[in-house]
Order: sequence, then structure tokens, then C-alpha cells
Amino acid sequence: MRTNRQRSAWIIGAGHLGKELAKQCRAEGWSVLTIDKRAADLEGDAADPETLRRAMELLPDPDGIFCCTATHGGSVQDYLCAYGDVVSNVTRFCRGERIVFCSSTGVYEGKGGESVTEQNRCPGSSERRRILLEAERKVIDCCGKVVRLAALYGAGRCELVRRYLTGEPRLGGGEQRVVNYLHVSDAASALRVICDRGCAGIYNASGESLTLQEAYAMLAEVLGERKCEEPEVAFGGCRGRTDQRVNCDKLRGLGWSPRRTLRSEVQERREGT
Repeated sequence: MRTNRQRSAWIIGAGHLGKELAKQCRAEGWSVLTIDKRAADLEGDAADPETLRRAMELLPDPDGIFCCTATHGGSVQDYLCAYGDVVSNVTRFCRGERIVFCSSTGVYEGKGGESVTEQNRCPGSSERRRILLEAERKVIDCCGKVVRLAALYGAGRCELVRRYLTGEPRLGGGEQRVVNYLHVSDAASALRVICDRGCAGIYNASGESLTLQEAYAMLAEVLGERKCEEPEVAFGGCRGRTDQRVNCDKLRGLGWSPRRTLRSEVQERREGT
């Protein structure tokens, strides 16, 4: 690690996670260049080599290259553009050991609440999973780092809570289905730790694992019972159903630990803080 100059980073994707990561990096004294199609320091498509050439002119030789693109439940073509095309361009253009790629714990296919680690097999049974896994492979092949993130929440954004507050159908899968959540600020800190201390390879990042029964009991305790009970939503999801507890021992071994819980987020939302 170079210490004789200000550290620098490209953050590709200036959405929910990218903005939080940029804020944390700048607070630590990093020079940051956000790259996105809109509302970024450099507006352009990171799948386009010309965009990365412009980035190199603005902030050359960054210490970290964070790929935080997202599709927000998009189509297969959206996945190809946001993950496959961006990663292909970045790995051709940049030194691989500086790349940190944000993937998803949705690539696992754990059932029955089993614990999954980075060693678990990911069969890629859906096209979206296959696209993510192929992007991961490209990053790892060039000695980069992959972070499989649990479902993010924060700043009032959480599908589970939104459905509860609006009276929409519950998440599917039954009361004993296990879901995994991670606050966006903890996700950003995980990315920084992995960039600084991690070796090439895959890291799981999750804050907590809850059964849906536990999650809805917590929501009822903090927010009060819902006035009406709708049937659960038929669960499909872009990457298929997951029902697993995500093990993060590898990441914790780098000195990272989450600071936020879903309960604290809901309590703050209730209190308007």
C-alpha cells in the first residue's frame, strides 16, 4: 500500500451504495471519482472504454476501483450491461488487484436456513445468477476481490419494511424462511476494509440473518400490528428464492463487524430520526 500520497478511488455506480461509499472514503481523506450515467462526478457508461480513459485523465492510477453498479431488479439485458459489460471493460483497462466487485449473496442456493460460506457451490440455475458468477470469475481471474452483499437497507429503504407499512403482501417463502440484511453504511465499510486488507477472492458481507417470523415479530413490536393481514406475495425474485444464513467469518477475520441492525433502523424510522 502506498502511503506517501493521498489515496484515491474510482466508484463505479453512484446509487444507494456508491454514494455512501464515496461519503465514507472522502471522510477518510481519499480523493474520489464517482462514475455513472448520471448524477456523478464523471457522467458516462463504465462499459465504454472512452469513459474509463476520461476517468484516468481525471484521477489516474486509483488505489481502489469499486464496482457498485446495480439493476434494481432489472432484466437479463440490464444484468449484462450493469455487471457483465462493466466488469469486462474494467478488467481490461485496470490493474486487477485494485478491483472490488459488488456481487450478491443471491448467487447462493441455500435451502432450509443452512449456513453458506464462500466455499459453497453456486450452480447458477438462473440467467441472472450466471451473469453475476461470470463477472465474479473475471474479477478473480485478474486477482481482484468479490464482495457478495446481502440485501441492503438504510435511509428509509427496505422492501420488507415498506411492505409492512403499506399493508402489501408479505415476502414469500413461509415463516421459517431465512433472509439476510446489511445496512448500507456497513456495506460501504466492508468494501473499504476488503480493499485495504483483503486478499484476492470472494467475501460474504451480511449484517444479520432473520427468519421471516422473527422479522415480522420485530416489526409488530416496534411499529405495532398491521390493521389487515394480506397473503404473502408469490416469491420469484430475479435470482430465485434464497433461504440461508450467510456466514461472514472470512470478512470478520479482517477486523470488520456490522454496527447497524434492522431493529435500530426501524426504531429510528418510527421516531423520525
